[in-house]
Amino acid sequence: MSASPAAAASPVRPQLRRGVAAYAGVVAIAIALAVAAPKTGYILNISLQATTYAIAVLGLTVVLGLCGQINLAQAAFFGLGAYAVGIGQTEWGLNFWVCVAGGTGAAALFGALLGASTLRLGGHYLAMVTISFQQSVTRVLITWPPGPKGPDGGRAIPRPALFTDGSA
Repeated sequence: MSASPAAAASPVRPQLRRGVAAYAGVVAIAIALAVAAPKTGYILNISLQATTYAIAVLGLTVVLGLCGQINLAQAAFFGLGAYAVGIGQTEWGLNFWVCVAGGTGAAALFGALLGASTLRLGGHYLAMVTISFQQSVTRVLITWPPGPKGPDGGRAIPRPALFTDGSA
């Protein structure tokens, strides 16, 4: 006779609780350190880059970890959103938060288009299509003259008003 599902799952629950508690503790310590750290330009720059890359890795974690699919186009979506924010601020003079919403929408739109076209693919075939998309986006962003200005990207992108103290 086999054990009931509740009895089989019970040894895992304490480990899961300890893992969640440890994760919550690490997050709380990280937040406390971030709040207590001096707000110099260098610290803000490193913190924003770490947060930005953490968001990109979270997207990869969802696709690879939860869905088990190999999507190699995460950097393309990251770049499309970033270029949309930069172009919106420098070329069109839009507010930073409007540009963030537009960049998120641009990345989501391209993600939906790629996702709809690869809905029935999986494994190596999905990996080949997504890495091809990544390479195509990289080539277009580097060689498209009216948009991102080549491999150097945009220049003089203003800082968000939230993160400036008025002294810069």
